[in-house]
Amino acid sequence: MSFSIIFLFFILWILLWTVAFIVVNTDSKNEYNRWLGLFTFLAGFGGLAVFIREFIELIKIIGVQIPTIDGIFSSFAHYLAPYALLMFAIINTEIFRNRWDKWKNRIAIILLIPPLLSYILFPVYPKFSPSYTFIVFWAVGYIVIANLMFIYSWITTQNPRQKINQLFTCVLFVPALTFVAFSNYILPALNIQNIWIYNSWIVILLFILFIFFGWKYGVLGVKIKFEKYSLDNTMRAMTSGTAILNHTLKNEVVKISVCIEELKKIIKEYNIPTKDYIDIITNSTEHIMDMIKRLNTSMQDIEVKEQAVNLANVIELSVHNMKSTFEKNNVKIKKNLRDDIILIFDRVHLREMINNILMNSVEAIHSAGEINIEMTINPKYLTLAIKDNGIGISKNNLSNIFDPFFSTKKKSSNFGLGLTYCYNVMQKSGGYLEIDSKENIGTTVYLNFPIKKVFTKYSIDEVREE
Repeated sequence: MSFSIIFLFFILWILLWTVAFIVVNTDSKNEYNRWLGLFTFLAGFGGLAVFIREFIELIKIIGVQIPTIDGIFSSFAHYLAPYALLMFAIINTEIFRNRWDKWKNRIAIILLIPPLLSYILFPVYPKFSPSYTFIVFWAVGYIVIANLMFIYSWITTQNPRQKINQLFTCVLFVPALTFVAFSNYILPALNIQNIWIYNSWIVILLFILFIFFGWKYGVLGVKIKFEKYSLDNTMRAMTSGTAILNHTLKNEVVKISVCIEELKKIIKEYNIPTKDYIDIITNSTEHIMDMIKRLNTSMQDIEVKEQAVNLANVIELSVHNMKSTFEKNNVKIKKNLRDDIILIFDRVHLREMINNILMNSVEAIHSAGEINIEMTINPKYLTLAIKDNGIGISKNNLSNIFDPFFSTKKKSSNFGLGLTYCYNVMQKSGGYLEIDSKENIGTTVYLNFPIKKVFTKYSIDEVREE
């Protein structure tokens, strides 16, 4: 084997382990990341095995004898990588989510039986000597099932943003895994050897696509953001507590002012109940006091106090408190919510984030418009999407929307802190915020909450009973 081929497999090993490190380091507590990281880590042993085997052959030329362990490393890539791949594909498929916690240990053990049988039946030391006729049935079967699951997830996902992510997953995995199924298993079973040499080029191409998709859109749970360091430093540099408090006061006072104007009319006419407007004023003043107390103790940073929160209830409260604002601006609200979702989050900050986003949407709608609020769940995140049909944000401004004090609005009362605040809260809580906007069409804000902090009323009751 030529030196260039050996070098390519060295690169294959490094690239796969680099991807494993990036994925696991992004969120090591998430099963999705752990299984994906394990798969790429185990697959990397294939490149390492080739590199070690050929390096030892070169050393033998000068008379140096050292024991070889490339057979063991090859077995990791041939036996264990398909197992980790299928486990990752199962977690990636939303249909299994509701039953996954109950069955995951049994599924993991059952799927591990064929790899363990392969280790028992066929030697891996000093030389990897499998029966490809045997392993082709289960290993290729695992790969085919994984590919079908990736395609199924792409077809059945309803959320447009998640559908794009599932499409990228298919683009990265399905063609490459199909090639690997032939080069590593099917063709060797037919005594057609050495096609696996081209695996290194496939991995290099996939790594380039992974970096591109990760930078441009976000893929496999990884979003590569070269501007993040600068943004975080800017946010630490500003006196965030004081500035965000001012922003909160502005929003709440606007609502109180609108209600007072309505009350003046109502009191004058004496024929419409005033209780709803008084309740809104009371709720707004209570919310202001909560924010003052929370931010006063931590002027340089946002303090997060997590608790079990019914997400739908918080949304309904925010919508109710902005009722007069919506009516005044002739804005309709449509909701697609689940009332059984319990989120482990800071109640005060959650409500303030929703208030900020709804206020932004109202201000973006110049005339009669519509705001859609929707919850969706995938294996990694619960996503709350708030979509409006307002003026949208231009491409030039879209990259700056999280910068403190940046605002596309001309009013002096708009401080440009709402999205900065939301970004900071989501980062502190282990989630992230995304925005999709098209000028003159509208804007969608996605609040992505990590699935480990999402429960249902049923599961919460179950935990309490235990």
